[in-house]
Amino acid sequence: MPATEFANLPLSGDSLTMEKPILLRALQTAREVLEKASKHKWNSPEAHYAFLPSAENQQLLKLFKEDVYIEEKEGKKICIRRLVPKEKKAGFIEEFNEVRGLLEDFTKPYGVVGGWRIEKEDEEREEWVLFSGFESVENHTEFAKTEGIVKYREIVGFASGFEVKHPRAAEGL
Repeated sequence: MPATEFANLPLSGDSLTMEKPILLRALQTAREVLEKASKHKWNSPEAHYAFLPSAENQQLLKLFKEDVYIEEKEGKKICIRRLVPKEKKAGFIEEFNEVRGLLEDFTKPYGVVGGWRIEKEDEEREEWVLFSGFESVENHTEFAKTEGIVKYREIVGFASGFEVKHPRAAEGL
């Protein structure tokens, strides 16, 4: 099963401005190394795990040692997610497929893509990660004012919690 890696790199200290040329070069190098190693998508989770101890990956980690603060919770890095009790997974999938078009129509020309987290923190809970594009944070809040939001919010009944992050692309990458 192909796998996509989503990495959250929280910047620390003066790196938060993204104006550090050395950090930008490190991020460019990381992108190049990861694209070459994964060909934009890992063939399997095992292929990704095999890359982690590699010399290439260890060099990447050294590049970021002063600029990235790794916050862990129970040993796992936390990203964007919707938490779904295991017994509600099938219902969530069915409901999401029914309302997906509402989000896709609103976010055009940006796509909507999602998937289930492979590494579980809790065997009784699944994590759905959704990526979609919006022009701005304000544009995202406008989605909550649309007619279709009533139907879209029905997926909330399947989740036990969720997190929303609004990342932005770093210039120069």
